[in-house]
Amino acid sequence: MGLSGWRAVDRQTPATPAPRDRINAARLRALLAWIAFAGGLALARGLTPEAGGVGSGVLFGAAVVFGAIALVVPRVFCRVCVLGAIALLGAGWWTMRFHEMPTHHIARLASDGLVTVEGTLLDSPRAIVRPRDGIDTFRRASPAYRFNIEVDTLVHDAGRDAATGQLWVVCANQPPDVGAGRRVRITGILRAPEAPLNPGEQDLRLFARQQGFGGLLTLSGPPLVIPLDDQPTGLMGRTRAAIDALRQRARSVVLRGVGDDASPQARSLLLGLVLGEVDEGTRGVRDAFARTGLAHVLSISGFHLAVMALVALTVVRLGGDHGRLEPLVVGVLVLLYALIVPPASPIVRSAAMVLAILAGEAFGRRHDRLTLLLWIALALLVWKPLDLWAIGYQLSVGLTALLFWAGRDFHHRLFTPPIRTGLDVPLSPWHGLLSGVRSLFAASVLCSLVSAPIVMGHVGLLSPGGVLATLLVTPVIVLVLWVAYIALIAGMVIPGVADASAWLLGLLADLAAILVRWIDTLPFSSLRVPPMPVAWVVCATACGLWWVRRGTRKDPVAWSLTLVTLGWFMLGVLYAQRLPPGVAARLDMLSVGDGTCHILRAGDEALLWDCAPSPPGGVLPPIVQNARALGVWRTPTVVITHPDFDHFGGLPEVLEPLGVRRVIVPQRFIDQARDEPRQAAAWLLGFLESRGVEVRAIARGETISLGRTTLEVLSPPDEAAWPLDNDHSIMARLATPAGDLLLTGDVQEHAIDEMARAHPGLAPRVLELPHHGSTLPRSIEFGVASRPRVVLQSTGPSRLDDSRWSPLHALGPAWYTSARHGWSWVEFHRDGRLRHGSMHP
Repeated sequence: MGLSGWRAVDRQTPATPAPRDRINAARLRALLAWIAFAGGLALARGLTPEAGGVGSGVLFGAAVVFGAIALVVPRVFCRVCVLGAIALLGAGWWTMRFHEMPTHHIARLASDGLVTVEGTLLDSPRAIVRPRDGIDTFRRASPAYRFNIEVDTLVHDAGRDAATGQLWVVCANQPPDVGAGRRVRITGILRAPEAPLNPGEQDLRLFARQQGFGGLLTLSGPPLVIPLDDQPTGLMGRTRAAIDALRQRARSVVLRGVGDDASPQARSLLLGLVLGEVDEGTRGVRDAFARTGLAHVLSISGFHLAVMALVALTVVRLGGDHGRLEPLVVGVLVLLYALIVPPASPIVRSAAMVLAILAGEAFGRRHDRLTLLLWIALALLVWKPLDLWAIGYQLSVGLTALLFWAGRDFHHRLFTPPIRTGLDVPLSPWHGLLSGVRSLFAASVLCSLVSAPIVMGHVGLLSPGGVLATLLVTPVIVLVLWVAYIALIAGMVIPGVADASAWLLGLLADLAAILVRWIDTLPFSSLRVPPMPVAWVVCATACGLWWVRRGTRKDPVAWSLTLVTLGWFMLGVLYAQRLPPGVAARLDMLSVGDGTCHILRAGDEALLWDCAPSPPGGVLPPIVQNARALGVWRTPTVVITHPDFDHFGGLPEVLEPLGVRRVIVPQRFIDQARDEPRQAAAWLLGFLESRGVEVRAIARGETISLGRTTLEVLSPPDEAAWPLDNDHSIMARLATPAGDLLLTGDVQEHAIDEMARAHPGLAPRVLELPHHGSTLPRSIEFGVASRPRVVLQSTGPSRLDDSRWSPLHALGPAWYTSARHGWSWVEFHRDGRLRHGSMHP
């Protein structure tokens, strides 16, 4: 008997069906085990050793004790003890992975600074792709190449020490002439992963621990990489070299399939679809896919592997029906595909899920797919515990489980199933197409209803156009994948096949991108929503699950859950970023390197004061992610103090997510854009005009409204003709019951002298150091004369601890430097109190 029913998503057992009660009991056991293990991970993450956590040995020992007790107690207590043991195993596993470090790990042996290590390259050097569209064309960046090394020796003056762990390596200018599997000696500057500097940022220390990395090694050039052998040695070295060669071969085939004449968006789309490569050079396409609910299409996931499996199965069946051999062959092809794409979490996670299900099918054992999926989900958490908090894991596992659990029933609730007559009547092509469209529509609505709260909680995005995008774009994407996978399989043997498919792949990829961009322009295709708490996400998800499983038009429970969810959401819209009643104003200084970005709030309004460029992020730009973590989701007004790139380079990517409608600049900004039409300032003004954003020039004597308060502009005057752009920075004072806040931009001698003349006796209680704390004599004099209670310095490490600021330090103000303290904040209370703090002491 063949596997003709193998592809049916809603089939639960490939062999004889198990009794329903046994299936439900198996599902419950797997679900409770997953909940217990996940709960143990979450508990251990909160209880660090500094917060009173215990060692992994104690936790594992306690798990053994609970397991032993479970063997001798009654059945009810046995289950409780087993779940307790699983939770303790999860806590112990987290503690061992993240709170405890092996003795010989490179992160423990080496400190930040110049180091020399020896080890085996895990991959070949690859160019770091810089963003190259829009305003990013004005960024200055030297060529750089990245690769990873498995360290086995730390070399130092006193000798050599055995070491373990891995390092990220970045080499400037040119790639070293080495490949995967080669042993090398590398000398460079080591920097350990740092704690997050802003709210909402990923903790790179945890990510590095999970991946086994000890830090980043930066090199000035290839001569610092010295090969220790002529070719890969040892089984692991030769295996890594073979896999890397396979990846390079596959990438070459795909690039040939893309063709030289393909548009940048087609090239970006195809590299993401087939190889899982994120092309930062064309972020516009990726952002459009994200807004329309199709972000998963651009990172290899279960959807891609399902299409890959179907292509492989079709190729296998060209030679006839091979029974249980089919899933084995398909599994091998899927495994090979997983090896040739970059080893990222979504790829490996999806491959593990597909391979486990294929293995169950191949062995012919009776099993329930949902139960198997839950055990796979638990195993994935053992492999990468941080995925518990990742939207990719939550959606890929959750939605796959949802389709197994409720897919068929929900489809039948939307479309009445046909009456079975017992006659084997083949469907016409029209009925087959209609059935496929109905299935796709039902699955899209089902997944959209349940996933919407999770997506809203993570990225603040609601995509009403997601169902339409899925219906229109998915068939095109499937065609792209079919052509690409066939070209990839055949092109690995006959390279000319890839060349022949170039025109078709480019056409289909452009069509998919055009459709997504069109849907993205439709009214209400995507909506930004305020940051919502986890409790609301759980409530809204439960509401969605109730509707898809049991809800009816007359169901009081469904409508009650809906009213609670919507009411709670509306409260979030109204009060998400509103300050407490006793706070007149608040300033949040983000850590953005040598640039500036402040969030200023009063009442329920917020504005952005400068917007420094930031490195490429995920679905949300880093500044937007930081703002949402602070409860800010709308900043209709942005003030750009002057035409320096480090003060406005990040503005284009935050316009839409933060709802920017007005940008305030000094007249110097507009004049420079007119005089230098090919520079960044001119590009920005043109971009703002194309987006319908108002641009307003402002000068001394004017005000900026913010809630019930106003910012008084102190500089520059209308008649200013100073030669330096910095002196034309907007300086503004915010008067509050707790004292004045003075924001200074990058002002220098001329602007400071003029401001002091026009406003003698100015004594702000909170002062932003001019020009990031540059030690110009006039700036130091001004800072000392102001005698502030709080000093804010937005700068990178280069301006830390400059002794020339000692006269101001001697006055004893609270001094917050973004490079050391990270995000810092000041609250101005209505009763005259001034509260302030930072992310790091």
